[in-house]
Amino acid sequence: MHLLALFLALIVPQAHAGKRADARAERAEKQDQDSHILGLEELSTLADQIIIGEVLATRVETINNGVYTIASVLVSESLRGGRDPLVEVRIPGGTFGDITFEVNGAPKLIAGYTVLLFLSDRSIVGWGQGAWVVEGGMAFRKKEGTVFDSPSLAHDWVEKIDPNEDYDILPLSKVRQTLR
Repeated sequence: MHLLALFLALIVPQAHAGKRADARAERAEKQDQDSHILGLEELSTLADQIIIGEVLATRVETINNGVYTIASVLVSESLRGGRDPLVEVRIPGGTFGDITFEVNGAPKLIAGYTVLLFLSDRSIVGWGQGAWVVEGGMAFRKKEGTVFDSPSLAHDWVEKIDPNEDYDILPLSKVRQTLR
């Protein structure tokens, strides 16, 4: 009987440890897959709603013990999904008074900007990857960082910023053609 107890004490924990290691490896692999850059085709596949519109305002709310910024977007063009004239987009994080809750990779939509948004259940697909600034028939997404800014409003646009190097750029005509 003692040998059986010793056997179970030595073997069973190793089997569970192996399962835990497998689960960790699967999660790491999934995270690697989730962290790759999403292109137009992938974004459009993952989105149940795709809109172009102007960010009117943002507010911060707590939902299910989480802090979210809710951005109200006046829709000028619905490329897929609902035809609501106003869409409220939920983004993790926000500022309450002096306390800021930041979520790494979450975009910050700015009132007054025209945006192209790839949404799933009113949340941006791929964190910030599904949020683009629209100017002059083109959509821009910053390649690095989570700052959501307009390329032409960046103060050193001509001197220091190369739009082809610093931004992913999509002609809106290509977006529309892909979604047909």
